[in-house]
Amino acid sequence: MPGNAIALWLNIQPPDLFLYAFLPPLIVEQAIRIDFYLFKKNFVSSLMLAVVMVILTTIILTPLILFVLGFNDGGWTWVFAGLFSAIIAPTDALAVASVLKKSNGPAVGVEHDGSLDDD
Repeated sequence: MPGNAIALWLNIQPPDLFLYAFLPPLIVEQAIRIDFYLFKKNFVSSLMLAVVMVILTTIILTPLILFVLGFNDGGWTWVFAGLFSAIIAPTDALAVASVLKKSNGPAVGVEHDGSLDDD
């Protein structure tokens, strides 16, 4: 039954198992492949992408979530909308790097940004 797979994932006990079992190998694998010289060279731009752009995206998304999407009518407060926008603001650097790698694009800056976002 296809519905059982979703039910199994939703009933993982403890729920933090996903964070402790599956996420660290992905982050470590990405961190191991980083060239330290390129990371040091691109540190400022990576920090801008990882911190400043996520903060700006969160600031822009919060009112959009509340008023454009109408979550304000559903009982959401500024705090709920801000937290939700902070969760969805960072890009999944692993997915972006994978797409760039398959299309022969430069994934170096994205990998550095992802290592700063995930930590």
